[in-house]
Parts: sequence; structure tokens; C-alpha cells
Amino acid sequence: MNHSSARLSYTQRIEDTLEKMIRVFVVILFSLMCINVFSQVILRYGFGFSFRWTIELSRYLMIWLVLVCAGPAFKYGTLVGIDTLPKKLSPKAMLINHIIAKICMFCFSILATLKGFEIISSQFEMGQKSPAMEIPMGLPYLAIPCGFIIYAIYMILLVCRDFVSLRRS
Repeated sequence: MNHSSARLSYTQRIEDTLEKMIRVFVVILFSLMCINVFSQVILRYGFGFSFRWTIELSRYLMIWLVLVCAGPAFKYGTLVGIDTLPKKLSPKAMLINHIIAKICMFCFSILATLKGFEIISSQFEMGQKSPAMEIPMGLPYLAIPCGFIIYAIYMILLVCRDFVSLRRS
């Protein structure tokens, strides 16, 4: 096994482990959200009663789902993107373009993570609570750094993979 395939294998193991953890987390969050919304519909239309916190909980769960899934979504190419220019490039130039774009996205992820921690810190300092559930607002905002840390990890792993591909070409 040469050095570059050993590195790819190592990064692949990290990626696989991270994806398994994300899948479990997403299944739990999505299940909670579905149960929450379903019970709200049954209570509202079946019994004329509803809890005031269910919409807020669903909103926060959806935010967590979106931010945590951004990294894997990028990996599998399911995020919206404009690829008119890159498709006109040679394969090697396109790969270099992808590397540069991922490095820029990594930098943005780090910036968003740092700003996310600033927001969380200020929310806890002010003691702001959510309107319906009355939980500290720092908890829903925690999705920002968590999601962008995952996204940054994916950018690192994908750039490593691209460098291996670039070296082979």
C-alpha cells in the first residue's frame, strides 16, 4: 500500500465514522420532529387542544437537521451549486477549482463557527430564553458551530481526497 492510498484509507475511515454518527443523530432528530408534528396535528384537530411549544421545537429540530446534514449533502453533491464554468475546464483545472472552492468553504466554516460561538456566549450571558419552551436560546444557536464544524471536517476530508486525485493525474 503506497503512502497516498494509506492516507486515503485513513481519511475514508474518519469520513465513514463521522457519517455513521451523523446518521444516528439525524434519525433521532427526524424521528422526534415527526412524532412532535404528528402529535400536534392529532391533538389540534382531534381534541381541539395544542401545546404552544411544538412549533418551536420542530423549528429548532429542523435547523439542527439542516446544519448537521450540510457536510454529507455537499459530499454527495445534493447542495445547489452553479457549475457552468467548472464544466468547461479541463479535468485537472476542474479539480484545482474544486480544491480552491473547498478551501474557501473551509475558511467560511471556521468563521461561521467562531461567530456561532460568539452568538451562543452572548445568548447565555443575556439569559435569553425561547418564547414557548423557555430553554436558553444558546441551545438552538449551538447548531451553528456544530453544523459548521462538521462542514469544515468534510471540507478537509474532501480536499485530502482531491489532492490524492490530483497527484494521481
